[in-house]
Amino acid sequence: MRTDAFFKAVKKWLDLLEKEVRIKIPFQESKQKIFIQLLNVLIFDRILEQLGFIKDHSLRRQWDNCEALSFGHDKKKFILHFFCSHTHIHTFIVPRITLFHNSFLEKIVDDNKNFEGLYECLKRIIANIYSSENSLWEGNYLPFTFAEEDIFGKIYEQSIADEKKKEGIFYTPKFLRKVLIENTLVKKLLTLQDEILSLLQLHSSDFTKYHSNKMKKLIDYLISIKIVDPACGSGSFLIDIIPIIWNTYGKLITQIDAILTRIREDRAKEPLKGEKSLKYLTCIKSRDLLIPNQRNRIIIIILRHIYGKERDEVALQLTKINIWLTALKLVSEAFNASEIKNKRRFITFLPELETNIVKGNALIGVNYSEFLEFKGKKINFFYNTQDTIIFNLPCFF
Repeated sequence: MRTDAFFKAVKKWLDLLEKEVRIKIPFQESKQKIFIQLLNVLIFDRILEQLGFIKDHSLRRQWDNCEALSFGHDKKKFILHFFCSHTHIHTFIVPRITLFHNSFLEKIVDDNKNFEGLYECLKRIIANIYSSENSLWEGNYLPFTFAEEDIFGKIYEQSIADEKKKEGIFYTPKFLRKVLIENTLVKKLLTLQDEILSLLQLHSSDFTKYHSNKMKKLIDYLISIKIVDPACGSGSFLIDIIPIIWNTYGKLITQIDAILTRIREDRAKEPLKGEKSLKYLTCIKSRDLLIPNQRNRIIIIILRHIYGKERDEVALQLTKINIWLTALKLVSEAFNASEIKNKRRFITFLPELETNIVKGNALIGVNYSEFLEFKGKKINFFYNTQDTIIFNLPCFF
């Protein structure tokens, strides 16, 4: 299988980095994790290229541009320049993703021989990522680009197999995640959705103030739902949940749009008919639920509903990357890749998730005073109002 070949290639890249690049003594224990983070960023780039958010072959082009600058034997200067130009790739899409580069450089031994080793490793890895002759994937495409699988989580899970056994780390398989989600969140959303849709089926002349108030309560409840995975790992539960909430919004959007069209048609014949329900549904569409701009809608869905905590810094990075990729895949056209490439109408396209996805141990909690200092106003938003808590039960009991 090509996917198996891909994971074998990642293992070879990790082995190569561990052999050729030396890490400073304080970071020796997390050596493999440091290199996994580096590979995650490179693979993330390649997937962004395939989704059309950065120009194809951007990573290789940045490398070739650095080669053309003739840094000679000064490989440290080459690497610094490459990381700087690489950071620029993400500026218009994903906030702060490449701040990882700074922490990475602080952890490797600072001498030219070590940078020469890193240079040779990156050169081989980048060439391999783009190679269509190594039978890892068809043409120039990595596997899983549009698949539901958590490619980053799988890489990490396979790479830390020994550590998993030692520390009791368990990643929940997809079939079990599906069962847990369907028996908790999906049931709740379907009930809410059916209640809202039943109100929408009422004819405009029957849509009274009572129905209006009931609809408002239901929608207020829907948009206030918060889901937290207190030991989120690479975010597999959360990225399974995002499309479910997105589809719930979508079904209601379609229905409300249909009702609005019908009311407008009725009012064309009888101008005063359905005036109140038209105003109310239009208000919902513009403000609470429908959020006309799809790009804004997916961002608001994530910030409203998705929360996670994880003590492993690498897994925390993976959760954010997976959430960003899920958002981009769901509404790739709405993000308008051409504007990003041309740097027009600059906006931070994806949220930083600093208060939604936090570092901490779910068993003993987060450092409360530090978190208050960081985002004090958000503390109750995360800790006191979750509606659905989903996690892998064996890790707690």
